[in-house]
Amino acid sequence: MKRSTNLKRLALAGLAACLSATPAAAQDPLVDLELSDIQVEIFEDRSETFQLRPVVTLRNAGGLASHAFDVAMYYVPFGLTILHDTVTYVQDNNDCWQQPISDCGGGCLDIYTGLGWFDGFCASSGFLLNCGCLYVINKEFEPVPYSLGYTTVTVTVDPYNLVPEADETNNQMTIDLGAIPNDAAAWGAIKSMYR
Repeated sequence: MKRSTNLKRLALAGLAACLSATPAAAQDPLVDLELSDIQVEIFEDRSETFQLRPVVTLRNAGGLASHAFDVAMYYVPFGLTILHDTVTYVQDNNDCWQQPISDCGGGCLDIYTGLGWFDGFCASSGFLLNCGCLYVINKEFEPVPYSLGYTTVTVTVDPYNLVPEADETNNQMTIDLGAIPNDAAAWGAIKSMYR
């Protein structure tokens, strides 16, 4: 009887120790990736191809030293294309995170991705009651041939949910490319056949 009581206490103490050693990633995330916009360029002179340039807003309120920064594009005729990248923060001496929300005037040092260096600016983090560093990063997919009848493309930042974020609902956007001129003419011809 006494032995089982001691084992219960030991088990409870072990459980408490495990819970107190929870890694930082399981706490409230201090990073957010947001797919802010998708710029589209259509090349009618190159066999009707299009190119997507997603605009990603990254907010960091004192989070990770580095993390994944993948962006995926899904277009039915070509499947899934992923741009793999990593963000590395170089912010040893910044003072943005210590500023009160009423005065986000601190400095943010640069971050580095495979695309190069990006400047940040201190602003309301949008998800915590303190200031955070905000970065706007433009990614670019290779041009893709436009396929007749397939007009929608979906872009997702952090497609595998590798980064614990403050808001996971702002990572995806689906756009309608509309009809490229030759595609519109082809659809018009098809519709007239069935009238």
